[in-house]
Amino acid sequence: HHIMEFTSRINHAVTVIPKTFLRQSLFAFCTVSNVFSSSVFKESHHAVLTSSEIKYEVVPSDLTIQRVVIIHRHGDRSQISRELSPHYPENDNISQKWQSLLPSEDTIIRMLKSAELHESVTSDTDVNDIKKRIYTGWDVSRSPYAQLTELGASQLITAGQQLRRRYADIFDLSSLTNHKQIIDCRSTYMCRTIQSLRSLLSGLFGEDVTDKPIIRTRPLNEETMFPQADGPCNVMSDRRSIILPPSRLKETIAEYDTFETRMRSILGFSETETLNWLTIKEVLTCHDVHDIDYVKGITPADVDKATEIAGWMWGVLYKDDILNKLGIGRFLHELTNDLESLLSHPEKRFLAYSGHDSTLVPLLCVLGIYDDVWPPYASHLTLEFATKNNLCVKSESNNNNTEDNGTKTGKLYVRAVYNHESRVMLINNNLDVWCPYELFQSRLMEMSITPEKYKESCNGSDNGEKESTARRAMEAEIRATIDGQQRTSPVN
Repeated sequence: HHIMEFTSRINHAVTVIPKTFLRQSLFAFCTVSNVFSSSVFKESHHAVLTSSEIKYEVVPSDLTIQRVVIIHRHGDRSQISRELSPHYPENDNISQKWQSLLPSEDTIIRMLKSAELHESVTSDTDVNDIKKRIYTGWDVSRSPYAQLTELGASQLITAGQQLRRRYADIFDLSSLTNHKQIIDCRSTYMCRTIQSLRSLLSGLFGEDVTDKPIIRTRPLNEETMFPQADGPCNVMSDRRSIILPPSRLKETIAEYDTFETRMRSILGFSETETLNWLTIKEVLTCHDVHDIDYVKGITPADVDKATEIAGWMWGVLYKDDILNKLGIGRFLHELTNDLESLLSHPEKRFLAYSGHDSTLVPLLCVLGIYDDVWPPYASHLTLEFATKNNLCVKSESNNNNTEDNGTKTGKLYVRAVYNHESRVMLINNNLDVWCPYELFQSRLMEMSITPEKYKESCNGSDNGEKESTARRAMEAEIRATIDGQQRTSPVN
């Protein structure tokens, strides 16, 4: 009887859900039944993570996980750009479509139960208005554009549930009474990233959260989790023009000229206008995921090609250590300090960061694991810190092999797990999935940059030989640090 009822529901779903959505996402199935122990997010069409066989490798018996850092991209969202091209300006029907896809009231309530923002609700905000409480961030005025969708929230809830299954026994999450104590949370101050982190926490800890975790954010002029958050950096712009001149696209991407001509014709760009492949990719992907038939003549192959170009371009840029240090080095400085705090506090088990593709791609490049494939929505990198059995994390207050929280200090290892798949971090001659912490830490430090040093690096301009000389000197210094000719701790 239950099988017949389930089959009937699935048949009904097939009739009411757009075929494109069903093709790209099995999300409906893994939401209806979480008994699929093998379900996991997997990239499909470079846009959403869907149900598939779990690739997560169980921790070896001689290692014990002590801490976990989670760095994830927000879930599925509405398009950021209100218009795509001269032929496809902002459209009221598209706006109404995105409005209809925003998280439901039940989902919003679930988000609110999972965590609190570090700032208190202002006096002019009605605390009973759940939408005012959940829609806070720099991008709130852009709604319904650039906002998390119901699908996006579901993706992060499911990701959290999968992480819970992975770590529940290790950290005894079922008997946890103080959730605030066990995890530190950080998000960019955008609706979609804050809501994504709330959704992840809801899946990780369940709906009955006590002492809700606090989500930290930063002002835009202090943001580190994506490049140039506080404004353009001239050195980065100069470096980008050197690394990725327009000719390199034509030389590298197969049949690029043909594809560019085709896209110009469809979208209405003239020969003199520069195509912004990131904008094209993001709008087409959003429409493709939700079966929005707006841009005429676009095929799934076109979406794939635009995504391929964007993924390759970012690989070229952020695999360049000089540019990447300026792009993500301030976040690595923040991460290094947060890790030091995490490893020295026995009660802390998790660090969670909610960011963007522009957070993940540079970080994956730093760790040597980016494969030029664009991170799908809800992609997540988990860094697992483990010690040999009966050994634990070394703390500042215990530099000898004496008792520390009931165990002895020992050698620490780090494993990078990207979308449930273990990746070898190709850094500092490491060839093992479990990288010695010293090598991992060394790589973070050599790619870190303090906010003060960053500002000094980016203050140059093309006006005058003095600024150009200073800019070249700074680039040489960054290169020297990366090449190991100069080792300076970024922690001041």
